[in-house]
Amino acid sequence: MLFGMMHIWESINGLRKIFKFYDPELLIVHGINDEEKSQSFDDAARRLANWLSLMNNNHQMFFIPWNIGMHWTLVVVTPRKIIHLNPISGRPIPEVIEQMIGR
Repeated sequence: MLFGMMHIWESINGLRKIFKFYDPELLIVHGINDEEKSQSFDDAARRLANWLSLMNNNHQMFFIPWNIGMHWTLVVVTPRKIIHLNPISGRPIPEVIEQMIGR
């Protein structure tokens, strides 16, 4: 997945201000107990919110590959909407995504 994203990144050299790709490693929540997991989740959500705040024009698209339970999905954030692309149709948006970016 990351190799494919790197290839796309190299191919869109002139469009990097419009298309942004988030590192899925920054979404991982670590911790042994509930308190550590909660702090890790808050940190991950804060990093994602800071990154999303970089959106500064109506043509940008931010891509967030998300791995939840060995299943990859893609969240595309535009200034006007959030699109959740899931290869398994009919599945609801996972709760962790809802909590971090809303709908």
